[in-house]
Amino acid sequence: MFINLLKKIFLFQLLPTSQSIEKDLSVDRDGDFCKSGSWISLEHCYESTQERLEKHSSHKERFLEASVYAQRTADQFMNFMRRIQAPREHVESRLYEVQKYKDTIRERQQIILRLWTECNTKIDKCKNCTKIKLMAKNVIDWSDRELASCALILDNIEKAQKLDLLSRRKKLEELLEHCLTLRDLVKVSKNGEEREREVVYIF
Repeated sequence: MFINLLKKIFLFQLLPTSQSIEKDLSVDRDGDFCKSGSWISLEHCYESTQERLEKHSSHKERFLEASVYAQRTADQFMNFMRRIQAPREHVESRLYEVQKYKDTIRERQQIILRLWTECNTKIDKCKNCTKIKLMAKNVIDWSDRELASCALILDNIEKAQKLDLLSRRKKLEELLEHCLTLRDLVKVSKNGEEREREVVYIF
C-alpha cells in the first residue's frame, strides 16, 4: 500500500516537477538571456531578470520541500518495516524498493541544485550588468539636462552684458558652479562606462 503511494508521488508529482524545473533552468543557463534583444528598455530587462531569479528560487524551494517530505515519509516506512514481524525476504525487498526511490529523489535534488546555482549566477550577472548600464544612462540623461541649463545661463549672461558689475559676477558664479558640477559628472560617467565594459567582458 505504502509502496504504491510512494510510487505515485514520485512518478506523478516529484519526477514531472523536477523535469520541468530542470528544463526551465537549462534553457536560461544555456541561453543568451541578457543579450536576447527582446527587451523594450533597460528597465524592462532589469525587471525581467529580477522576476526570473525569483521564479527559479521559488520553484527550487517548492521542489526541495516536497522531496524532503517524501524522503522523511520513506524513512518512517523503512523504520516501520524493520520493526514488524514479517518474513525477512519480504522486509528486505520492500526496504530495497523504497531506498531506490530515496536515492533517485536525492539525485534529482542534486541536479536541480546544480542547475539552479549555475543559472542563478548567470542571470545575476546579467542583472548587475543591466543595473550598471541603467546608472550610466541616468548619468548621461542628467548631464544632458545640465548642459542645457549651462547653455541657458550662457545665453542669459550674454543678455545681461548691460547689467551692472554685481549682476554679471553673480551670473558668472552660477555658470562656474554648473560647469564644475558638469566636470565631476563627466568623471562619474567615464568611470561608469569603464565599469560597464568590465562587467560585459566578464559576463
